[in-house]
Amino acid sequence: MTKGELIELIKIKLGDDSRLHDNAIALDLNLAWEQALGEISKYNKAMLDFYAVEYEDVEVKKNIKTGEYYSLLPAPVIQAKNISNGVRRINFLKDRSLSFIPGTGLEIDSMRDLDVFHVMDSVVFNVKKDRVIYYNMETGIDSVKMDLVIPFNEMDEDDEFPLPIGASQMIVEMVSAFFKGTPYVDIKRRHINIDTD
Repeated sequence: MTKGELIELIKIKLGDDSRLHDNAIALDLNLAWEQALGEISKYNKAMLDFYAVEYEDVEVKKNIKTGEYYSLLPAPVIQAKNISNGVRRINFLKDRSLSFIPGTGLEIDSMRDLDVFHVMDSVVFNVKKDRVIYYNMETGIDSVKMDLVIPFNEMDEDDEFPLPIGASQMIVEMVSAFFKGTPYVDIKRRHINIDTD
C-alpha cells in the first residue's frame, strides 16, 4: 500500500466530512505511525530496520571551534525509544574496519577520559535534533551511509508504506479517533501479531 492509498482508505473510513483534507489526514497518520512503531519496537527492536530508508553520501563535516565531526540528518527521524532514535545504522561507504555505535551524551562524557576510548575500533555517535555528532572519528572520512526511520509525512505519495500484520486496522482506527476528536483505546491493550522468527 502506498502513502496515497492509505490516505484514501482513511477518507473512506471517515465518510462524508467537509474537513477531510490530505494534509490533515497525513498529520494524524504521522501521530498514529509513530505510536505504532513504538509498540512494534517493544516486541522486536530489529523490526524498525524494515521501515528504514537508506541515505548514501551523507556528508561528514568538522566543527572548526570544537574539532568534532558531525553530519546533518538528510531527513527528519522519528523519536524512537532507544539511544539512536530513528537513526538505525551508520556505515562507511567504503569498506573500513571501524563500526558505529550509538551512545548518550553522558556515556560519551564518561568514556572520553578512558584510554580505551581512544584506541577502540569504533566511532561513537550521538543523535541531536538535526544532526549526528561523531566521537573518536578519524580524519579523511568525508561521507557515510545512514539508515533512517522517517516520519509518515516525509514520505512521497507513491512511496510504499509497509504495514505490519495486525497494525493496519489499529492505525486506521487511531487516525479516525484523532480526526474526530474522540479518545482512542490505549494501544498497549491491543495485540500486534508480529512474527519474530
